[in-house]
Amino acid sequence: MSVSLLRTVAFSVAAAALMVFFGMPAAKAHPPLPGTCSTTTPLDCRYSPVFSFSDIHIFDTIFRDPSRSNYPVPIRVRYARDVPAGPRPVVIFNHGGMTNANGRTGSSEWSTLMAKAGYIVVHPSRLPVPNPAAFTTTCQDNEVSTDPGPCAAFVGHHLYGPMNTDFLISLFPQITARVQANDPLMLGSLNRNKVIVAGWSGGSSVVAANAGAWKQFADAGPVYDFKTTRPIGFFGVSTQGPDYAGFSGGFRSLSYDGIDNRPFLTITGKGDTNGKFSEGRTVAFLRSTSGGKYLSWDTLLHPNHATMNHSDCATPIRLLHCQYIESAGLAFLDAVAWNLGAAKRWLASDAYITLTQGAIELHRR
Repeated sequence: MSVSLLRTVAFSVAAAALMVFFGMPAAKAHPPLPGTCSTTTPLDCRYSPVFSFSDIHIFDTIFRDPSRSNYPVPIRVRYARDVPAGPRPVVIFNHGGMTNANGRTGSSEWSTLMAKAGYIVVHPSRLPVPNPAAFTTTCQDNEVSTDPGPCAAFVGHHLYGPMNTDFLISLFPQITARVQANDPLMLGSLNRNKVIVAGWSGGSSVVAANAGAWKQFADAGPVYDFKTTRPIGFFGVSTQGPDYAGFSGGFRSLSYDGIDNRPFLTITGKGDTNGKFSEGRTVAFLRSTSGGKYLSWDTLLHPNHATMNHSDCATPIRLLHCQYIESAGLAFLDAVAWNLGAAKRWLASDAYITLTQGAIELHRR
């Protein structure tokens, strides 16, 4: 891990203790740079996905979960119509913010990039529970207001949000059937064995929880474990840190120790503040079980919270950095979903730091 990131982390939100606990990873020799990638031709260091499709479509539908009193889960499915027939890897992408009926429309830029690379992307909306009176005790136990609005939003976002993942995976045959009934030219199907859970900002709390980070909102309150073994990897953009760092996802610093050795990419940086300490967003990377962990850390302040979401690329610098993190994200997906040697070699090499001319660091654990 570079001195620049270590220094930044060490002086924020008590993260110095984390660095003492974990120590500095030993330097490792990296594989040669791919192809014609070099410091004189940095743009040649971009990662190109193994698949490339162009006929992108969306389909909106809604399912209800009988195990949660018919709790509604609206979804948007984004896919490339021209993918070959057969099972395709799936990214379940969780929107930013709290509960939002239109949440499934969020992070469309990342989603479109993923669909063009051959992934089927499922975007669930997190909704407030329609019957908050049934959760009065739950909200009291977690020291949350029992007023209908705040209580309904708390349960819908913090508790039901992570539960949506297994619910949706169980419905992949039905989702495939609805998409294909609406669009007979869509021949791809959702593959239960190749699922990656992704999320931006508030949606990244679902990612961390599904990966194994437990939640506890009140010191004497219940502990929630939403870990699921079904996903093969995790993709966290602007990941939420622990509550002591100003976040409110119910994560304690020890929570992230529960994240296992499945691959997990974290994308964040100095400018990823959104009113929070950006360095606090690295705790999931620092404390999780080592193995397959990657941290894309932008050292510049100009790329902001929305730049990480690929939605604010409005200035030349932000546009360039949107393109940079696109390479890291797609290389990670191809390495995890397809076990592609080219993607794994790109991640293991210095291609990213060469591409960004040192502006973005890639850390590994």
